[in-house]
Amino acid sequence: MRILHYTLGFQPYRTGGLVKYSTDLMNEQVKQGHRVFALSPAIQLYFSKKFIIKKVDSDRIEKSEIFNGLPLALFGGVKDPGAFMANCDENEYERYLNSVNPDIIHVHTLMGIHKEFFSVSQKLGIKIVFTTHDYYGLAPLPTFFLNGKSYDRDNTDQSWQDMSVNALSTKKLKLFQFKFYPLLRKLTKFLKRDNHISSRNIVKNNQSYKDLILYYKQIFSYIDLFLFNSQISQDVYSYNLENIVGRVLHISNSDVKNRVVYDSSRLNDKLNIAYIGPSEEYKGYFDFLKLVELLPKSKFNFFTYGHEKNRNIPDYIKQYGKYKKNDINKIYQNIDILIIPSLWKETFGFIVLEALSFGVKVLASKNVGAKDFLPEENLFSDITEINENKIIRAKKIKIKLKSIKEHTFDIIEIYQNV
Repeated sequence: MRILHYTLGFQPYRTGGLVKYSTDLMNEQVKQGHRVFALSPAIQLYFSKKFIIKKVDSDRIEKSEIFNGLPLALFGGVKDPGAFMANCDENEYERYLNSVNPDIIHVHTLMGIHKEFFSVSQKLGIKIVFTTHDYYGLAPLPTFFLNGKSYDRDNTDQSWQDMSVNALSTKKLKLFQFKFYPLLRKLTKFLKRDNHISSRNIVKNNQSYKDLILYYKQIFSYIDLFLFNSQISQDVYSYNLENIVGRVLHISNSDVKNRVVYDSSRLNDKLNIAYIGPSEEYKGYFDFLKLVELLPKSKFNFFTYGHEKNRNIPDYIKQYGKYKKNDINKIYQNIDILIIPSLWKETFGFIVLEALSFGVKVLASKNVGAKDFLPEENLFSDITEINENKIIRAKKIKIKLKSIKEHTFDIIEIYQNV
């Protein structure tokens, strides 16, 4: 098959589960004999406003990039709704699609792509599948979550404005499409944000957000099949969109393996409890810190991984900071129970599969999409539900994980049926 993927980009300039999954899927499709194309957003040019799609250096995947596409609301929401639904020359999309001539289009995000891409695809008779890695398009934030609240059941034009209170200007967002984006991300807190919305602008902004909501609903209407990567993402999308057609298909990547599990028993009687992830509210980091205070230090050790070390953290929480891929084996050999306390309706969560593959016991929030792999005993609605008894009752799960090769066979079958 000739397969076109629309994705955010490739490592090292783009990271995260979406990028990892789409890249691994494309590489495996090439291995299986398919011709694979990738389209992704490139820089916003300051010296030209012309929208153009250009081929870039390719290896096994034939890559092209969109220059002067729509801004990327990677975090913080949308400050200027009009900039996110700007018209473009649909002939450029038609030229590109005719040159690629795909049998199927697999979309992994709506960030940076115009509505015209979808309308032209429909005009050319090309079917589109969409994997629900995040909620952008249903909301101005990929997580649908801000300041301790998930807006997935309160999705109005006023909510879009509320969720965008910390949005960066469109000019600043353009900076994040350059290849020095990772450095800029670290410096985000130093960028001035205008959190003030005057009463004079509220009506105008509300109308603009209402138009933007409609814009993305029209895009969603062009999708032929939604691939929900969890029951949670299916529930959220089905609640917020009418008459959508889809199915739940759990995702995988090249790091998901059925490993030989090491014996993690220790000479002492204290269990090691860990958190892996960013030190962000939506990921439940502060709930983990709360849990530490609820459990007896005489029976448990506490560790964190995956973020810069934070000040003012008690000494009885050992912070290991960021780690390299080569450290994974050593890390999981040091963990008895992994806590995944996400507050946002996480569409999947590869960390669950990773931990299970190492034989680690997982306790996860019911907000985590990959909870589909866990029994009820291992789930919680609130961090205060976790106590000694729940930790003891939680089950160590042994499951047969699907490799990226097996998952790709499933994806190809879906393409053919669509």
